[in-house]
Amino acid sequence: MLRRYDVLHRVLSVGLLPLGPSGDYPVAKKEIWAVSRASIQSFGEYCAAIDDSELAKLQRRLFDQIRRMMEHRAIWSPALALTYLDVLGRRIPNEWRLPGDDFHILRDAYRQNYEVCCQILWLVVAAKNTEEGRPAAEICSPDYSFGWVPQAEGGKKLPKTLAQYKKATSEVKELYLDKFPSTRDAWDAIFNRSIRNAIAHADADFVIETGMIATGKGDDLSYMDFVKSTVGQMQMQMLMLFIDYVKLCRIYGHAGRAAKASQA
Repeated sequence: MLRRYDVLHRVLSVGLLPLGPSGDYPVAKKEIWAVSRASIQSFGEYCAAIDDSELAKLQRRLFDQIRRMMEHRAIWSPALALTYLDVLGRRIPNEWRLPGDDFHILRDAYRQNYEVCCQILWLVVAAKNTEEGRPAAEICSPDYSFGWVPQAEGGKKLPKTLAQYKKATSEVKELYLDKFPSTRDAWDAIFNRSIRNAIAHADADFVIETGMIATGKGDDLSYMDFVKSTVGQMQMQMLMLFIDYVKLCRIYGHAGRAAKASQA
């Protein structure tokens, strides 16, 4: 099972990693993996206790999401050049436009990418818990006096255990990237909250003449910026980053179960 996914993973890496001009992927990967290896024994034991089918499902969702993105590549691939212009510091002419007929397809893809990435974050939180000396499933104390308590807006009720975290909203889950600054920067760039808010409105529609997404609520958005952010979900390799990470957790889990079996 692992070998089958590993072959597919390597093929995707060869095809997708060259798309990312910014260099965020290796920095975020190093940051997250360093946390996981800091307490490799306790985190490995936690991974060994996870039903491997649960990790396999997460991995499959990520693969499926990349497949969907590739199926729609004719929609977003014209924006690849624009992201390279950004990296080179070259201004995009104001009169340039991208075809907007498939806005609704890209909007759904954007939302799905965000949700599926949020579904993986509990594994990152578990690793950070063990690195800070707590059990993997313990985020903070019942009274929030110690442990991991991010800054939250509006007095949101934050989870105290990993079980509560997995049931939290995506907006709460992403708060827990606060201890991963490089990953957080990349996350904020491609899952920008203002973009998410703009495309979330039911009446959001693309206006071809102006090149803007009109929401009717005063928070209009450049369609080009929206497409660039969707491309960034491939280019900054957030989907690939989490495929890497789930694979790492599965390897830890298999190693832990094998060690227990040999001891028995």
